[in-house]
Amino acid sequence: MNLARVLVLSIIAVSGTANAGDLDIGVGAALAMDLPDRISKDYAHFGPGPSVQVPIRYALAPSARLRATVRADLGTGEDRVTWGQSIDGAEQRFFDDEHFAMFIAAGLTAGPEITIPLDGPIAPYFGAEAGAVWIGTYHSLNGVTQQFMDPTENDLKSTGNIDPYTSQVAFLSDVHVGGMTDGDIGAWFELGYSLAFVGESDLTKTIPGYKARRAAYGWNVARIGAGVNFRL
Repeated sequence: MNLARVLVLSIIAVSGTANAGDLDIGVGAALAMDLPDRISKDYAHFGPGPSVQVPIRYALAPSARLRATVRADLGTGEDRVTWGQSIDGAEQRFFDDEHFAMFIAAGLTAGPEITIPLDGPIAPYFGAEAGAVWIGTYHSLNGVTQQFMDPTENDLKSTGNIDPYTSQVAFLSDVHVGGMTDGDIGAWFELGYSLAFVGESDLTKTIPGYKARRAAYGWNVARIGAGVNFRL
């Protein structure tokens, strides 16, 4: 039984105290940690870093909500850049993964969320979402990697130079569990897991002949966060 079917059956099976049509907007902060993955476990890792979450919930039925989440994440760590050079008439690819990298993401996901009606001040909930995320991956390169940096777009003597970077949009999926207090103003806490595949991408601000790229990596992040919720 897949996750989508479980959520649909849960919507049908449970009942609770929320009124259909209620609109809640929350805001919160989280600590996120990128976990090892099969794609890039040997060379890419980001975090721990801060995450901002803005969940918007619309009640479809008692205990069944549609949730959309605006999210932003920041992480620092390392990744891999590759480039080519001609040696004896044949192109050879080289790589470097000993540099500083920074990950910035902003996304929007949506999906069903189920509240479990229990006696007590806190109502547990769980949900799943999917959507899109913009991801920028920035680098601080030096040494041998500077050879493929375009000198017309980079000031190699400046520590404030924004070194070659990538900018792309990826598919993002998310699952979460948490607890929320009721009322016009409430509190919530949440554990979540998000996953995105960030494909290989050409590095900007580089000399075209080197075909410099940032290697693909998996961004699968576990987070713990909390915030406040406002019922409109």
